[in-house]
Amino acid sequence: MNKRKSENARTRVKEADRGRHEAELCNEDIRYMWFPKGPNF
Repeated sequence: MNKRKSENARTRVKEADRGRHEAELCNEDIRYMWFPKGPNF
């Protein structure tokens, strides 16, 4: 396995991780929007 291919794989995993994290933040926003009795109310 050459160096460039492993670097690309690592970058792709990092981007997928960031996307999942952003989706979790968005889901929290939606949950608080629909349920204002949540912890931050």
